[in-house]
Amino acid sequence: MARRFTRDAYRDRGTRFRLYPQPPVLESIHGPETVWIAHPPGSIGPGPSDNRMYVVDAVGKDRYYDFPFMPPWRGPCNPPALPGADGHFDHLDPASREFMAAHMYGTLRFVLDVWEKYFGGEVPWHFAEDFPRLELVPLVEWNNAHSGYGFIETGFARPGEPDAHPFCLNFDVLAHELGHAFIYGLLGTPPADRVSADYLAFHESAADCVAMIALLDFDSVVDRLLERTRGNIYLPNELNRIGELSETEQLRLASQSLRLADVPDLRTPVAQLSQPQRHDMSLPLTGALFDILVEVFQAMLVREGLISRELDDRSRQEESAPQ
Repeated sequence: MARRFTRDAYRDRGTRFRLYPQPPVLESIHGPETVWIAHPPGSIGPGPSDNRMYVVDAVGKDRYYDFPFMPPWRGPCNPPALPGADGHFDHLDPASREFMAAHMYGTLRFVLDVWEKYFGGEVPWHFAEDFPRLELVPLVEWNNAHSGYGFIETGFARPGEPDAHPFCLNFDVLAHELGHAFIYGLLGTPPADRVSADYLAFHESAADCVAMIALLDFDSVVDRLLERTRGNIYLPNELNRIGELSETEQLRLASQSLRLADVPDLRTPVAQLSQPQRHDMSLPLTGALFDILVEVFQAMLVREGLISRELDDRSRQEESAPQ
């Protein structure tokens, strides 16, 4: 199974960044980890920026983009994050605003590298006719994050509270938003009058799966996952807790048994759905896809002789207790 290629393939020729694979609010996270982005040192400019995306650390942006308020940002900006003399970005202080800008760029570039390797080529931007590059805004006074036509911007979890957490430091949230851009770029954007509840549910589920699979490219995450669960990855862990906000709280849980009957009806008119409901509707599909990941994992364990076929079969036996 091909994975972790980003860390290995670009180690000698890529640009170094330090990323948090899990939010720094978690007790198990003792600091950011070094990763290598596909671009060679010196090819990523201030911001950071490259030919596909650029960071704008906007000052005073107190509302999120929404038509007709769209990029590019033309207001004041904080100084851009600068590469070191060696062309790398791993020198930045994790407590600095520049680090947050670099973390947002580095995470999205990392995820883009991972998935373009899986897809076998460049993922097109659906907004390319109007904007040549994706604009990244790391800090908006807002309690959410979103991906749209030419931009990804992030706010805070619990803004204004003592434990407010910037989403630009949350790998899952950033990868999820880039996942939306993948779907738009690869599958297209339907006309507004054709956007249905089931389309939105699919979008949210696919974006969560983009984040889950990209996270597996961190050796440390895989090691902690196996150590803590002893192979039972249905237990709450780094992989199935999507968008962790604390040791016990996350935005969504991938390993769950929700069915379509447990979530809002997919025939509900879009205008009647809240944002949380749209995410809730995605959970049955995400749960099914997580089950498939577990099946693949167990098949690999059997193939490598790490568990017996009898144990594998036993794990699939349906409960016979009356419902």
